[in-house]
Amino acid sequence: MSHPRPVVVLTPVKNEAHILRQFIESTLNFADYIVIADQNSSDGSVAIAEEFDQVLVIENKESLFDNAARSSLLVAKARSAFGADSILFGVDADEIFIESPQSQNEIDQIRDLPRGTTIMVDKPSLIGSTDRVIYYGSVFPLGYVDDGSEYSGTTFHSRRVPSSEGAQDFHSLHIRFLHLDALSFDEVFSKRRLYSVREVDNGGIPLRVRWRRNARRFIKKPEQHVCKPDILISETVVKMKLDCQSIRRPRPLWWDLEVLKRFEKNGFRRYFFDDIWYVNWESILSEAKSHGCTDLPGRIERPGRLVNGLRQSGVLLLYCAISLRKKLRDFRFLNK
Repeated sequence: MSHPRPVVVLTPVKNEAHILRQFIESTLNFADYIVIADQNSSDGSVAIAEEFDQVLVIENKESLFDNAARSSLLVAKARSAFGADSILFGVDADEIFIESPQSQNEIDQIRDLPRGTTIMVDKPSLIGSTDRVIYYGSVFPLGYVDDGSEYSGTTFHSRRVPSSEGAQDFHSLHIRFLHLDALSFDEVFSKRRLYSVREVDNGGIPLRVRWRRNARRFIKKPEQHVCKPDILISETVVKMKLDCQSIRRPRPLWWDLEVLKRFEKNGFRRYFFDDIWYVNWESILSEAKSHGCTDLPGRIERPGRLVNGLRQSGVLLLYCAISLRKKLRDFRFLNK
């Protein structure tokens, strides 16, 4: 159904065929339209998206993974296709809308919010299985009541929608998206390995920051925050037929393929101090070649023992320092 102020979802896609149909079906439970920017998918993602009349597919021709560039492309297309008075949501393909009567009521409510309002929502994450979840609260700025403000983002970890200085935030109580990224930790680690390599190539990001963002030790979710999913999440899992096996990405993972291509292009040594060497790159390379992938190195050159020791010690010391600082901060707060 079309509305005077439509809800338009902006979604970047790169080889998401394993989950894209469920994503589109769940998203159209609250959105009027979806704009998908496909970046050279090779798994049939585009064909799936084009089955839906309310989905507009555009091509992201960038060879690099630039969050700001792809979001800018999506925002511009949404405005040209649906006007500059829409409700924009930046939602990834592994984030599934959790439908409820309350969420539908809030969708109706945000259509009347002032222009420039940012919509803050929760993205509870499934952790390793569909029976374990972490809740974060409405802290993710995924929605925006468009006012035509220029979009400005960053190459890495960018905000997905525009912002308007001085405008209010709307903290949603019921609009939530079930995040599937941590259903498979090998996929989480693969993605973070590529992030780390991208940040090296982009330049200007200190090693300690790359470790903090991407090293395995910092990624694992604290067990004390994991709990049982609520009834709405459980119903969404059943309705969307979500499970750890059927929605796994095909191997070899495209993030690992991209890292291998950067090894071939830039050499191995520039990445020796990044926390990416805990996997069997030789096996991944062999699997990639068996699938006919090209632009790959002939062999893997690994860092030596000294470099491995320095990297592992550095990551551990950084982790301990950050943990100690947090404990001291908590102690001071409790003893005020």
